[in-house]
Amino acid sequence: MRSEVKLALVGIAPLAAGYLLNFIWTLADAISGIAILLLGVMFLALWGYAAYKLSSNDKKILPQVLSMCAFAALMLLLVLYQEIVRNAYLGSIIGSLPQLYFLPWLTLASSFFVPFAGFVDVLRIWPAYIIVFVLLFAISFLGIYKKRKSI
Repeated sequence: MRSEVKLALVGIAPLAAGYLLNFIWTLADAISGIAILLLGVMFLALWGYAAYKLSSNDKKILPQVLSMCAFAALMLLLVLYQEIVRNAYLGSIIGSLPQLYFLPWLTLASSFFVPFAGFVDVLRIWPAYIIVFVLLFAISFLGIYKKRKSI
């Protein structure tokens, strides 16, 4: 199977991780914020490892990164449409899937907002989704770049 197809299939995997985390969080009474943050870092490391293992040295880096992050870009567009344009989430699966996709990394991305929390009344969540996408793109790039440089 071509490396772009493998990377694109791995790009869908966060849906399962987000669903699993949502299931765990609804069952547990209290999960530490540090534990959630560490899970986000672990999932980010797994994302980079998948990029490293599944990439091809024969192909250019950017097309491989784009194929791995294509589904994430679609999820980002869906969530931004709901957050910015509609100001409400859809009640269907189209409304919940983008949220579940980014769930493993939201706590990690939200930690970027901590310094600003005392200066604004309401923090919107859509910048966190953009931060998560940028992190996924950067980690994909680093994983594929590292494999290319190790050979």
